[in-house]
Amino acid sequence: MGIREDVVAAVNARDAARTQELLDRDPSVIGVKTEEGSLVLTAAYCGAGEVRELLLGRLPDLNIFEAAAVGKVDRFVKILESDPGMANSVNDSACTPLGLSAFFGHKYVARSLWLREERRSIAYRRA
Repeated sequence: MGIREDVVAAVNARDAARTQELLDRDPSVIGVKTEEGSLVLTAAYCGAGEVRELLLGRLPDLNIFEAAAVGKVDRFVKILESDPGMANSVNDSACTPLGLSAFFGHKYVARSLWLREERRSIAYRRA
C-alpha cells in the first residue's frame, strides 16, 4: 500500500497515532479523496473523534460538507455568505449540507441554514 491508502486505512481504523505519523511524513495526504469525500468526512462517519480533531487542526479550510458534518458553524456560515448557492449543493454521496448536519446531530449548523433565505435545500436528493 502507498501512503494515501495507508492514511485512509489509519482513519478508518480510528488510529490517531498512525494518522499523525503519516501526515507528518507527507502533509499533502490531508487532501486525499475517500469514498466519503475526504479524510474529515471519513473520520466523522467512522466515529473517529480523536482522528477528526487531529485532521481539523491541520486543514486550512473546510468545505461546506465537512463544516456541516463536524458542526463548525462559523465556517459553515462564512461559506454561505460568500456563496449562498452552496446551501443547495449536493456531494458525490447525494448528501446536502442540511442532511449532513442533521445526520451528525449538529442542530446549530442545521438551524443556521434553516434561518437563511436559501433554505430550499433538502436532506437527500436522488441523482
